[in-house]
Amino acid sequence: MRNNTQFNILGKITAPNFETVAHTIKLTVGEDFGIFKAMKKGLVLFSTLLIFVVVALAVLVIPAEARVVYDRENPVALGSAEVVDDDLFIAATQVAIRGTVNGDVFVAGGSVAIEGTINGDVYAAGGLVTVTGKVSQDLVVLGGNVNLSGAEVGDGVIAGAGQLDISSDTKIGGGLIFAGGWGILSGEVGRNVVGGCGRLLLDGSVGRSVYVGASVLNVDSAARIGGSLTYRAGKSESISSAAEIKGGLNKVSGTAPRKGWRFSLKNFGLAGYVYSYVSSLVVGIILVYFFRFQVERVAETVLIQPWRSLGLGFLVLFLTPVAVIIFLASVVGIPIGLIIFALWMLSIYLTHFFISYLFGDSLAGLLKDRSLNPYLVMALGLLVYQLLGLIPIFNFFIGLATILFGLGALFSYQREVISAARATS
Repeated sequence: MRNNTQFNILGKITAPNFETVAHTIKLTVGEDFGIFKAMKKGLVLFSTLLIFVVVALAVLVIPAEARVVYDRENPVALGSAEVVDDDLFIAATQVAIRGTVNGDVFVAGGSVAIEGTINGDVYAAGGLVTVTGKVSQDLVVLGGNVNLSGAEVGDGVIAGAGQLDISSDTKIGGGLIFAGGWGILSGEVGRNVVGGCGRLLLDGSVGRSVYVGASVLNVDSAARIGGSLTYRAGKSESISSAAEIKGGLNKVSGTAPRKGWRFSLKNFGLAGYVYSYVSSLVVGIILVYFFRFQVERVAETVLIQPWRSLGLGFLVLFLTPVAVIIFLASVVGIPIGLIIFALWMLSIYLTHFFISYLFGDSLAGLLKDRSLNPYLVMALGLLVYQLLGLIPIFNFFIGLATILFGLGALFSYQREVISAARATS
């Protein structure tokens, strides 16, 4: 992104919202290590899915001036002397970026290495992601193994990983949100840290407060925390007396019954919440980047035509499976039925992004700040949507309403586009 629309969620809303999120979730991290194994597999699977999304969007809608590289068979590398003065999109089995990119980087691959200078944001996904270079703005990364070694990130970091390792020579100017199976936080973080994982070692420097949950938590003597440490340790904890924690300790009890809204994420706890939010945020950012006009129009349709959207959504939700069954009943109609079913499922998945954007835009209106960039609007909206989903019973109605209104608005917008195209043809 360009500087006038930079995605600065961790720079602008870190201080007021980390406290809210941490105390709302109550740092309830599940104690079953099996969940983290599943999370690691899910991250790798999501990385593969992201490759498909990046490539498909690159072929269809990426602006002509952006640089796009896709190679399913060979490694791709940007040399140390190379300079790209636009956004860079890369999908390959192996990717190494050693040069300079004056724009945003969207990269996905089996292994990804960011070794150069990125004057923009980085969105990376892969089985192994290594960052040793400089990122001037935000870093959003998903991977089986994520390593930040000697990296310098100007703003915030959002990371989801089976294994996350942030070395002592890494500097993060903003905040850190993370979820993973294993975590080592040895670097320097300028603002707050929020996250959860199975095993966590904290021996770095944090400018403000830390809110973490882990089955096994270790805070080493080298740890320096400018604010408080709020934590929940499921199985064991070890906090060195030599660690400097200026705001004191606040342990959240793990004796609460496994009922109620705190466990509505099926005991994923904070780690599951962060993982769900991060994965949704990555997709939401991609949608806004490429389809901002369409996302805004669909969200606007919900407000302008709520009852029409509700009615159409009901019809699309319940009549589409009937149509699919009819097509599948005939041999020649099977391909059509499968295509319709796939589009129906994709549309249902996309509905919560439209409604989340509507939430974020409405919140911006309440705050009387219409100058918020669309990426922050989506981030805020997804946060509101996730929090509403933690409320038992109510979350069912939120989910159903999201699908009905979202499907109806999307279908209505598509009809308008088709009608306009026919009128001009």
